[in-house]
Formats: sequence, C-alpha cells, structure tokens
Amino acid sequence: MLKTKIKFLISFLYLSTFVVALSPRSAQALSACDQNQDNANFYQSVIKLDPGEYNFYVKLNKIQQNANSALGIQSLDGVTCTVLGEALANSSSWVKAGEYAIKPDDQVVGINLSIDDLESSFDASSPSILISPKSDKICADVNNCKVEFENKEYFQSPQKISLNSDTLRVAQYKPITSINEVKKSLFYIDNKFSYSSLGSKEFNQSYVGSGSHTLKTSKLMDNGQVLETSEEVDNAFDLRHFVLPFILNNSGILSFIGIGLSLYILYLLIISLTRKIIRKNRWKKQHIASESNAGKIDLSSVQMYEQIQKQNANNKEVKLVLRIAIIP
Repeated sequence: MLKTKIKFLISFLYLSTFVVALSPRSAQALSACDQNQDNANFYQSVIKLDPGEYNFYVKLNKIQQNANSALGIQSLDGVTCTVLGEALANSSSWVKAGEYAIKPDDQVVGINLSIDDLESSFDASSPSILISPKSDKICADVNNCKVEFENKEYFQSPQKISLNSDTLRVAQYKPITSINEVKKSLFYIDNKFSYSSLGSKEFNQSYVGSGSHTLKTSKLMDNGQVLETSEEVDNAFDLRHFVLPFILNNSGILSFIGIGLSLYILYLLIISLTRKIIRKNRWKKQHIASESNAGKIDLSSVQMYEQIQKQNANNKEVKLVLRIAIIP
C-alpha cells in the first residue's frame, strides 16, 4: 500500500512538472527592454513623432489566436528604456498596450516589442504597432475608424511610418480636419483599379458598366492618411453603359493602338510622297533630255547647205557670162 502511494506521488509530481514546462509563459515574464530573452521574439523600429501624448496598440499579423506581448520605448543612445505596458495581442484587432508622451527634445525614439511566441519569425508575420494621438479629432474606435470629410463618411487608414528594414511595422493615425487637402483620388471597380485624378474628385459613373458593381474611392491626404469609402450600384444593360465604360476603362490600350495606326498612316504617306517625288524627278530628266536632243543643230548639214548655195551662185554667174558672150 505504501509503495502504491509513493508511486502515485512520483507520477503526480512528474506530471505537474511536465504541465508547467508546456504551459505558456506569463506576460509578466516578458521584457520590452531585453533583446536576449529565452522563448520570446524581439522586434524593433525607429520612428519620429511630433510632441504630444499617444496611445499605443499592438496586433499580430499572422494566423494565431493570441500571444502575450510587452511594449517599450527606448532612447536612441540605448541608455533609457521605458516599459509602456503588456497586452494579450491577437491577429484580428488592435489591443491597447500602453500610453506615452513624446517630448519636444526627444521626438526620434525606438519602439521595442516582445512577443511570447516561439513560432513567430521576422518575416511577413511580424506584428504591428498602431499609434494614435490622444485627441477628440481622432476616431474613438481604432479598429473601425470612421471620420467625416467634405460632408461624407469615410474609413480612415493609418500611415506607415516605419522603415521597410525594421522588424516591427508601425503605423500612425493623424487627425483629419478641414485644413487638410486631398493630393490624389484613386477609384476602383470591384476591387480593380479603374483610374485616378489629382485633388478631391467624385466617382465618374461613366466608367461603370452594366450590372451590379462595388465602387471604392481612396483619397490620399496631404498628411499621409488614406480615406476610403465604397458604394454599391446597379446599372441597366444598355448601350450607354457598355460602349462608354469600355472606351474609358481601356483608354490606355486604345491610345496605344491609335498611336500605332497614326504612325503607320504617316509611314504610308511618307512612302507615297517619296514615290511621287522620285517619279516627278525622273519625268523631268527624261523631258529635258528629249528637248535638248530636239534643239541640237547638225553643223555638217549646215556646211553642206552653204556649199550647195555657193555652187548654185557660181553656176548662175557662169550661165550669165556665157549668155553675154553669146549675144553679139
């Protein structure tokens, strides 16, 4: 009986040790300022922010349920590192990890993020950080950011401020006010790019063909933010919604074909004109040569004619002398 209890106790202790070894690390064990952590991945990015107070959010950019994370701000010289907070991050929504105030003399900082995940790596699955200023001009819900601009509701997308070489993606929300201007408008039909225009423009319905379509408008703001809106349309099946959209949506190809045809016609005109000039020059040379031959005088014939005339004159003189001599 005693041996059975001892075996049971040993088995229980072994099983407990095995479960503890397999259990995920707690968020408190992570450090946002230690790059040499075991069983955790460390991500960094260097960014520049305007002075002010900001909220920091974290999200995993890969297929994963959740992972513990720790966020920190580090000075460029590496002397100071401030832990902003910890959060249970996921891949479907932004989760707030902390707050921080940027000072005027310390606008360029490094962001550190530790993820308690053995399978993550420094590739397309790297996590992201979203920075949003504490302002009533920013949307309240960062996961569904809606703003009003030019009396119309848009979804706002943050601006990427991290470098491509950084292992951590960082994006920032900026306020959209009446003083902001639209640099460029992009228009899509069924998620396919249709055309673009400078400034703030509305969707030109002439580009939309017959049937049901989803129209999307993206406006690139002067502060780097992107405003997007979409709508559903259902156009009738008629000639207007067939010919005009085909011409407008294929204007690039049609222009290329038109330029090619124009060059080919120009080539034919040049060839035709060249041939006419050559034929005219040949005709002129032949005509001038004929006239020159017709206008030439045979000198030998002239000399013979003069001799004959002289002989005739001499004969007349001889006849006259003989006639005088014969008459008594």
